[in-house]
Amino acid sequence: MDLPAARAAGARTLWIDADPGAEPCYRHVGAAPAGTSISPSTGRELPRLRRDL
Repeated sequence: MDLPAARAAGARTLWIDADPGAEPCYRHVGAAPAGTSISPSTGRELPRLRRDL
């Protein structure tokens, strides 16, 4: 994640629809749980995370 570039471009929030196995990694870098989403390609439920920039 290039957070400084995202901030410079005006982004305020990074939304992540994560693979369940990758969720701990995203949480380790500061993302917080924000519900779930459905994968458009597989139909499976994915954890959604939010990282304020």
